[in-house]
Amino acid sequence: MAYGRSRDSDDEGGLDSWLERIRECDALVVYEQDDEYEVFKTVLQYFDSHGLTYALPQIEYPGGNVMPSTSKAIENAKKVLLILSQNSNNAKFSLETFLALEKCVKHDQLCLTILTLRGFERTNIAHIPMLQNATIVELDYNRQEICLEAVVKHIKEQDVTLKSVIPAGNFATGLAWSHFTGYLKIILPDIPRLIRESKTYRENPGRFVEKFFILVPRSGRAFPLTEDTRISKEDEELLLKKTVNGAPRRYSPVVYRISADNGQHHFCCAEIPSAFDTIGKVFEEILEHITPQQRANEVERFYYKLQEILNYQLNDRLGDTVEVILYDDETKDDSATASHQLLKRFSRTGATTDLPPTPKLEKKNIKNDVCLLYAECDSKYAFNVRVALQSKGKRVAKVELPDQSLHETEQRVASSAWVVLFMSTNAMSMSKSECMPLWMANLLSVSLEDNELRVIPVLIDANPSAIPDFIRWVTYISVEEDGYQDRILDIINGKAISMKALSPVGNVAYGLAWAFFMNYLKHALTDLRNRSEAKLKQISADPRKCLATLFEFIPMSGKTINKLDEIETSKYGIENFGSVGPIELMVSGVLRKFDVNMYGIYKKTYSKEPREYVKYFMGEFAAPLRTLRSMHELFAGLNNQQLAEQIKQFREEMDYILSQVTTDENHLRYVSENCKHLLYDDTKENLIDVLLKEIDRMERAQKVVIKLGTNTRARNAMREQ
Repeated sequence: MAYGRSRDSDDEGGLDSWLERIRECDALVVYEQDDEYEVFKTVLQYFDSHGLTYALPQIEYPGGNVMPSTSKAIENAKKVLLILSQNSNNAKFSLETFLALEKCVKHDQLCLTILTLRGFERTNIAHIPMLQNATIVELDYNRQEICLEAVVKHIKEQDVTLKSVIPAGNFATGLAWSHFTGYLKIILPDIPRLIRESKTYRENPGRFVEKFFILVPRSGRAFPLTEDTRISKEDEELLLKKTVNGAPRRYSPVVYRISADNGQHHFCCAEIPSAFDTIGKVFEEILEHITPQQRANEVERFYYKLQEILNYQLNDRLGDTVEVILYDDETKDDSATASHQLLKRFSRTGATTDLPPTPKLEKKNIKNDVCLLYAECDSKYAFNVRVALQSKGKRVAKVELPDQSLHETEQRVASSAWVVLFMSTNAMSMSKSECMPLWMANLLSVSLEDNELRVIPVLIDANPSAIPDFIRWVTYISVEEDGYQDRILDIINGKAISMKALSPVGNVAYGLAWAFFMNYLKHALTDLRNRSEAKLKQISADPRKCLATLFEFIPMSGKTINKLDEIETSKYGIENFGSVGPIELMVSGVLRKFDVNMYGIYKKTYSKEPREYVKYFMGEFAAPLRTLRSMHELFAGLNNQQLAEQIKQFREEMDYILSQVTTDENHLRYVSENCKHLLYDDTKENLIDVLLKEIDRMERAQKVVIKLGTNTRARNAMREQ
């Protein structure tokens, strides 16, 4: 999208005065240059007559290029007004939109207003929840003054925080990743085998689909599929046993029978994701003021994000084993039922989906797998990456700035599927020509026009804050990371990522925390005290050496290990005593088992005497850490800095949730009393040392409480006498 020209473009005041003028204005106005006459005549004249001050990005601001100027303008503006017209239809994902959304996330303020001119369909606005929640005004030329009055009102009103319009933050994105890493990634590779080995498959040849169906109702409501009269649950259980984070886990995909009107029966494995139980309960019970549109936004974002994850080429082996079905369950016809949607998939002529999945885009005239874009000072890093990629059979082009000609550089970039951008302090200091920032802007602009993201920034010695704002929300890689070359290879092995539902990652910790609480903690902690006492008796352990507390370990790196008993110090080791006894519950019509393990911390000795256990505990690495690590390791928009921030935010969200259920729901008081989230720096501290210190602190605190309680009872007894 082109930029509006400032009427002060002949001002020689320099960059600082230019930015100061933007900060003083009520709004920054961005529009298509072809609409300049209509915007000035219709919109800006109205603003002038009604005292609204505004600024326009200049084509050439003092000392720089177009893209960086827009970035600086949006970052310094109080509010952003984006004017869209039919001339904007070919730019569905405009750079200005993403810049404004990045500002929204960074400052927790919904500072974007959209005005649509004649010929622009509202449906062309990207399905990005933050964008859908922005103020959108359609300019009705028969009611022109009323429409523009609404725009002025929205611009002048006090700042609206993101939490007030999207209380759940980036809720659905976290849920989609959580469902993938915690369940789908584990069961999908085995689904075809489990189905083919089942009795139901053998007895019903040709009528058991070798695929796992995920139903996504637009209402966001999770319900037992057997509420549908044409669906019944088979008695047979498909059982998959796996070890996850050192604990044995049982996964039992449910087999359903779907009865067609012609009397035939079909069979499949299907689910409404447990994440939807979280969406429904959080939105209905906790966020009572959320609107139907906001709920619909979260459901769509969950759908598109899950599609994006499943369609990623690294997960291609899963693609034929799963189908995600988004459907409207609130219509009045038969299409609102789960059975109708499933039977369509069984029909030879039936459509495969109501909404097409995120397309796997193909590029034309691609000659190279990747183009390396770097400054001469960073050539050794580029050389090492080029050798590593070529050893894996990748076709690699290279551009060394600023020596390569502009035309040649553009050709090599255009003919490459991916671009790796090396960024160092020296490269970024090429500020006289702003060579590196200009190329970043151009590359991102091409990504937006093609509706796919294909830029990989690689930091050498630069701080993440050195990345220009207009590209900062893109995932970056640091050469200081172990295996950074492998990460680059993983990314370019994947398809270019669709930008259909992409937005700055923002706060995914909120969704992960609520999903963890709703779908696991409140069930796993049920009757924990009695279960732990029974386990201690079974292993002949001293009950005074164990707190009735489940420790959720949160290492700041986000790295977890499969077995806790692999952790040791020079003095202590850990032994796994196994399950304290599972809790079995029906959740959304499906029987689920929730379990935790008991461990003992023993002193290391060289004698053959029985081990001396200093403490017993129940603990595990918090499951959402695996989700955050997966988002970081795959190309999901979560960089090193954001990973650390989200881990801390997750701990804070969990503490808040536990404090809320203590005061709001007395029947859930056991959750907060029996759970402790332990955040620690695993690069400096050993988990055993951290745990022993925390147990000692908690035991001393308990003694104080008991003593205070005893003294209070004694004083009360004396008063009664």
